[in-house]
Amino acid sequence: MRGRLLHDAVRGDRAEPRRPGRRGDRRRSWLSQTLRAARRYAGGITAIVSVADDGGSSGRLRADFGIPAPGDLRKCLGALLPEPASPLAAALEHRFDAGALTGHAFGNLLIAALAASMGGFAEAVAEAGRLLGALGLVLPATIGPVDLKATGDFGEVDGQFGSWRRPGCASSRSCRPTPSHPPPLSVPRRG
Repeated sequence: MRGRLLHDAVRGDRAEPRRPGRRGDRRRSWLSQTLRAARRYAGGITAIVSVADDGGSSGRLRADFGIPAPGDLRKCLGALLPEPASPLAAALEHRFDAGALTGHAFGNLLIAALAASMGGFAEAVAEAGRLLGALGLVLPATIGPVDLKATGDFGEVDGQFGSWRRPGCASSRSCRPTPSHPPPLSVPRRG
Protein backbone atom coordinates (compact mmCIF):
# COMPACT_ATOMS: atom_id res chain seq x y z
CA MET A 1 0.00 0.00 0.00
CA ARG A 2 2.81 2.41 0.86
CA GLY A 3 4.28 2.03 -2.67
CA ARG A 4 0.87 2.84 -4.14
CA LEU A 5 0.62 5.98 -1.99
CA LEU A 6 4.06 7.08 -3.16
CA HIS A 7 3.09 6.39 -6.78
CA ASP A 8 -0.12 8.43 -6.40
CA ALA A 9 1.78 11.30 -4.73
CA VAL A 10 4.31 11.42 -7.59
CA ARG A 11 1.54 11.38 -10.17
CA GLY A 12 -0.31 14.12 -8.30
CA ASP A 13 2.78 16.36 -8.24
CA ARG A 14 3.44 15.70 -11.91
CA ALA A 15 -0.08 16.82 -12.77
CA GLU A 16 0.54 20.38 -11.53
CA PRO A 17 -0.10 22.91 -14.31
CA ARG A 18 2.90 24.60 -15.85
CA ARG A 19 3.36 28.29 -15.23
CA PRO A 20 2.52 30.29 -18.35
CA GLY A 21 5.43 32.04 -20.02
CA ARG A 22 8.09 29.82 -18.44
CA ARG A 23 11.16 29.65 -20.60
CA GLY A 24 13.69 26.89 -20.96
CA ASP A 25 13.40 23.16 -20.59
CA ARG A 26 9.84 22.16 -19.65
CA ARG A 27 10.63 18.61 -18.55
CA ARG A 28 10.28 17.73 -14.89
CA SER A 29 12.96 15.93 -12.93
CA TRP A 30 11.57 12.57 -11.86
CA LEU A 31 13.97 12.53 -8.93
CA SER A 32 12.71 15.87 -7.64
CA GLN A 33 9.11 14.72 -8.05
CA THR A 34 9.91 11.52 -6.14
CA LEU A 35 11.55 13.57 -3.37
CA ARG A 36 8.42 15.75 -3.12
CA ALA A 37 6.36 12.64 -2.62
CA ALA A 38 8.83 10.81 -0.34
CA ARG A 39 9.15 13.73 2.06
CA ARG A 40 5.53 13.05 3.09
CA TYR A 41 6.50 9.56 4.30
CA ALA A 42 10.26 9.45 4.98
CA GLY A 43 11.93 10.54 8.20
CA GLY A 44 15.25 11.44 6.57
CA ILE A 45 16.05 11.86 2.90
CA THR A 46 19.39 11.78 1.10
CA ALA A 47 19.37 12.22 -2.68
CA ILE A 48 22.39 11.44 -4.86
CA VAL A 49 21.82 13.44 -8.01
CA SER A 50 23.20 13.14 -11.54
CA VAL A 51 25.34 16.06 -12.72
CA ALA A 52 25.66 14.98 -16.37
CA ASP A 53 23.20 17.49 -17.89
CA ASP A 54 24.89 19.43 -20.66
CA GLY A 55 21.99 21.48 -22.04
CA GLY A 56 20.46 24.86 -21.18
CA SER A 57 21.60 26.85 -18.16
CA SER A 58 23.46 23.89 -16.65
CA GLY A 59 25.37 23.30 -19.87
CA ARG A 60 26.38 26.96 -20.10
CA LEU A 61 27.59 27.04 -16.48
CA ARG A 62 29.52 23.79 -17.01
CA ALA A 63 31.24 25.25 -20.08
CA ASP A 64 31.94 28.66 -18.53
CA PHE A 65 33.04 27.61 -15.04
CA GLY A 66 34.04 23.94 -15.29
CA ILE A 67 31.56 22.87 -12.60
CA PRO A 68 29.21 19.89 -12.65
CA ALA A 69 25.67 20.60 -13.85
CA PRO A 70 23.65 22.29 -11.07
CA GLY A 71 20.14 22.05 -12.58
CA ASP A 72 18.94 18.72 -11.22
CA LEU A 73 20.49 19.55 -7.84
CA ARG A 74 18.52 22.83 -7.82
CA LYS A 75 15.28 20.98 -8.57
CA CYS A 76 15.93 18.48 -5.77
CA LEU A 77 16.75 21.24 -3.27
CA GLY A 78 13.51 22.96 -4.28
CA ALA A 79 11.57 19.73 -3.75
CA LEU A 80 12.91 19.55 -0.20
CA LEU A 81 12.10 23.13 0.81
CA PRO A 82 9.91 23.43 3.91
CA GLU A 83 7.32 25.27 1.79
CA PRO A 84 7.65 23.96 -1.82
CA ALA A 85 5.07 26.47 -3.09
CA SER A 86 6.73 29.49 -1.42
CA PRO A 87 8.13 32.62 -3.09
CA LEU A 88 11.60 31.22 -2.31
CA ALA A 89 10.80 28.05 -4.27
CA ALA A 90 9.55 30.16 -7.18
CA ALA A 91 12.71 32.31 -7.07
CA LEU A 92 14.91 29.21 -7.10
CA GLU A 93 13.23 28.09 -10.35
CA HIS A 94 13.01 31.60 -11.85
CA ARG A 95 14.55 31.82 -15.33
CA PHE A 96 15.80 35.17 -16.50
CA ASP A 97 14.47 36.34 -19.85
CA ALA A 98 16.72 39.27 -20.75
CA GLY A 99 20.38 40.12 -21.17
CA ALA A 100 23.36 37.88 -20.50
CA LEU A 101 21.37 35.89 -17.94
CA THR A 102 18.69 34.82 -20.44
CA GLY A 103 17.71 31.21 -19.82
CA HIS A 104 19.61 30.86 -16.55
CA ALA A 105 17.70 29.65 -13.48
CA PHE A 106 18.43 31.66 -10.35
CA GLY A 107 19.07 28.48 -8.35
CA ASN A 108 21.75 27.39 -10.84
CA LEU A 109 23.46 30.76 -10.47
CA LEU A 110 23.24 30.51 -6.68
CA ILE A 111 24.98 27.12 -6.67
CA ALA A 112 27.63 28.34 -9.15
CA ALA A 113 28.31 31.47 -7.05
CA LEU A 114 28.58 29.40 -3.85
CA ALA A 115 30.99 27.00 -5.60
CA ALA A 116 33.19 29.92 -6.69
CA SER A 117 33.16 31.58 -3.27
CA MET A 118 33.56 28.38 -1.23
CA GLY A 119 36.08 26.67 -3.50
CA GLY A 120 34.19 23.38 -3.83
CA PHE A 121 31.08 22.16 -5.62
CA ALA A 122 29.89 19.64 -3.00
CA GLU A 123 30.37 22.24 -0.25
CA ALA A 124 28.36 24.73 -2.33
CA VAL A 125 25.45 22.32 -2.71
CA ALA A 126 25.51 21.54 1.03
CA GLU A 127 25.56 25.26 1.85
CA ALA A 128 22.69 25.94 -0.57
CA GLY A 129 20.70 23.23 1.22
CA ARG A 130 21.52 24.80 4.59
CA LEU A 131 20.62 28.34 3.45
CA LEU A 132 17.36 27.15 1.90
CA GLY A 133 16.43 25.01 4.90
CA ALA A 134 16.16 21.83 2.80
CA LEU A 135 14.49 18.96 4.67
CA GLY A 136 17.09 16.44 3.53
CA LEU A 137 20.56 16.09 2.10
CA VAL A 138 21.19 16.59 -1.64
CA LEU A 139 24.53 15.33 -2.94
CA PRO A 140 26.06 15.56 -6.42
CA ALA A 141 26.92 12.12 -7.85
CA THR A 142 30.42 13.41 -8.62
CA ILE A 143 32.35 16.61 -7.90
CA GLY A 144 33.73 16.98 -11.43
CA PRO A 145 32.02 17.55 -14.77
CA VAL A 146 30.95 14.30 -16.41
CA ASP A 147 29.53 13.58 -19.85
CA LEU A 148 27.42 10.64 -20.98
CA LYS A 149 28.09 8.63 -24.12
CA ALA A 150 25.25 6.41 -25.38
CA THR A 151 25.87 3.52 -27.78
CA GLY A 152 23.26 1.59 -29.73
CA ASP A 153 22.00 0.68 -33.21
CA PHE A 154 21.92 4.44 -33.90
CA GLY A 155 25.70 4.72 -33.38
CA GLU A 156 27.24 6.84 -30.61
CA VAL A 157 25.82 10.01 -29.13
CA ASP A 158 27.74 12.28 -26.78
CA GLY A 159 26.02 14.13 -23.97
CA GLN A 160 22.77 13.83 -22.08
CA PHE A 161 21.17 16.60 -24.13
CA GLY A 162 22.18 14.95 -27.41
CA SER A 163 20.91 11.54 -26.35
CA TRP A 164 17.43 12.90 -25.59
CA ARG A 165 17.20 14.34 -29.07
CA ARG A 166 18.43 11.23 -30.92
CA PRO A 167 15.75 8.83 -32.20
CA GLY A 168 16.25 5.31 -30.83
CA CYS A 169 18.51 6.45 -28.04
CA ALA A 170 16.06 5.23 -25.40
CA SER A 171 17.04 1.67 -26.40
CA SER A 172 20.77 2.24 -25.86
CA ARG A 173 22.95 -0.82 -25.40
CA SER A 174 25.17 1.18 -23.06
CA CYS A 175 25.34 4.59 -21.48
CA ARG A 176 28.63 5.36 -19.78
CA PRO A 177 30.18 8.43 -18.17
CA THR A 178 33.24 10.20 -19.55
CA PRO A 179 35.65 10.20 -17.80
CA SER A 180 34.95 6.56 -16.93
CA HIS A 181 35.93 7.20 -13.28
CA PRO A 182 34.70 10.72 -12.41
CA PRO A 183 36.05 12.39 -9.25
CA PRO A 184 34.38 10.85 -6.20
CA LEU A 185 32.41 12.77 -3.63
CA SER A 186 33.34 12.82 -0.01
CA VAL A 187 30.13 13.50 1.88
CA PRO A 188 30.19 16.92 3.60
CA ARG A 189 29.04 17.02 7.21
CA ARG A 190 25.92 19.00 8.00
CA GLY A 191 26.23 21.14 11.05
